[in-house]
Amino acid sequence: MKPVAAGRLRSPVFLGKPVIVKDAAGGESLTWAELATWADIQPASGREWVTGAAIKDQVDARIVIRLTDGWMPSARWRIRDAVTDALYNIVSVLAQPHLGAAECLAKTAQGSSDGR
Repeated sequence: MKPVAAGRLRSPVFLGKPVIVKDAAGGESLTWAELATWADIQPASGREWVTGAAIKDQVDARIVIRLTDGWMPSARWRIRDAVTDALYNIVSVLAQPHLGAAECLAKTAQGSSDGR
């Protein structure tokens, strides 16, 4: 199989992973480490369901991103469209290392996502 063509990845996005940061007083807060990358964002059909660990979620988008060392997306991560600022919470990930890409099924975030 051929790697994902660069021309297919036309949308600039930020892949975000949650990071817990401790302050000087010992408290914790959530922040996001973000990596700028390119993606192909396609709407998912109206009633597409993902099943994992007995949880079913309706997804809004299929997002293909190029894999980067140390940045393997998971279901607690998010993707932010750099142009529209739309935020997607990742529901499921199908890694395709032989293609150098990962396909993420995601749903549009309602409000803010804390990554937990």
